[in-house]
Amino acid sequence: MKRSRLFLWIFGILMQAFLISMHFYQRNMEAMYAETEYLLKEVLNEELHRKQQELNLFYISKVTIDTIPLTIRVTTSKGVKTFTVDAKKSKKNISQSMAERSWHSVACMKSSLSTDTLHLLWNNKLKERKILAKTDVHLSINHLDNSISYFKCKNCNNFCSGTHKITFYVGNRCEVEIIAFWSYPWRAVYRYHSTSFEIIVGVTVVLIIILFSWYLYISKIRNDRKHLANDRDRERKVRMQLEKDQKRLEAKQKEYEKRIKDFSAKGEEYEEKRKNMEGILKGYEIQIQKLKELKESGKEPLLYRLSPKVTFDSYAKVLICGDQTIPLTSQACQLLDTFLNAPEYILTYEELLECLWKDGTGDMTRLRVAISRLRVALSVDPEISIFQKGINKYQLVLSEIG
Repeated sequence: MKRSRLFLWIFGILMQAFLISMHFYQRNMEAMYAETEYLLKEVLNEELHRKQQELNLFYISKVTIDTIPLTIRVTTSKGVKTFTVDAKKSKKNISQSMAERSWHSVACMKSSLSTDTLHLLWNNKLKERKILAKTDVHLSINHLDNSISYFKCKNCNNFCSGTHKITFYVGNRCEVEIIAFWSYPWRAVYRYHSTSFEIIVGVTVVLIIILFSWYLYISKIRNDRKHLANDRDRERKVRMQLEKDQKRLEAKQKEYEKRIKDFSAKGEEYEEKRKNMEGILKGYEIQIQKLKELKESGKEPLLYRLSPKVTFDSYAKVLICGDQTIPLTSQACQLLDTFLNAPEYILTYEELLECLWKDGTGDMTRLRVAISRLRVALSVDPEISIFQKGINKYQLVLSEIG
């Protein structure tokens, strides 16, 4: 499974969850609307029943009426008046009993309904059912003289547009019109019946987890197959490399055999070199003999003890460190001898250049190279060093000799 296909599957699951959630959201809205309307009707009935008890009104219930427009005659001080009730309004009347409508009319005439009381009771009912909504109640009364009175809640915001509207009528003439407005945020619809949404979210999460697990499993199988193919390819390459190395070793073995033959042929040359070395050794013996003669004659010694470990022989141009003899070049020997004969072993650039290159061909670069080579030779004892002192001076630092 490719990653793009995985994202398409997840997108499809999310879209399905969204559509199902919208379906339950719409159902919650319809259920909230029906329950809100029922609660408002219940509040109206309770309030009218309370007024009926306060006024000691008597009525006969369970008397049905026709659904067609009604014609009602009412006797007033000015005579008998005839009123026609619209069938649509009659259907929205809170009672379908003519007797109830009559005592509703009497109750409203003697003690009219209060919008603030209706609003308060309705809000309490909504809160008991966990319906979070903003509400407003308007009331209008059509009097017998055809005059109309309007009433609104004192503490309510007048929001009549963009909200839900519920209309009920009270009285045998449907003369009392109650218009209720209510609105709610989307969170209220979710909290009304949240179980279905929680199940949808849970199922969606489980499906996505299963899909991710399946994707990881398939990816692992692919990677294992890829690694296996790479291992086989690597094994084949290693086998080919081993064969090449074996051929290379055989070629080197033949080359070594040829070199051995060459070494055997050059035995006479090595013998001649050995004789030359014996001659050089004899020369060293002669130099040693001369040193002994110089020492016996009382002349200035040519041996400088630089440290407990190192001795400098200016005549033989060597550094003696235990059983080890380190030869020095003429330039290094001359440079070290000049340092040893200088006050406090300090020399300036000009003195060093004059010492090493009397013909004036020396420069700073060649001087630094000569000092670096001498430092390498003196590195047999870390306590001996040459460092730059000031701007244009060098100083030789020797170890203290006990």
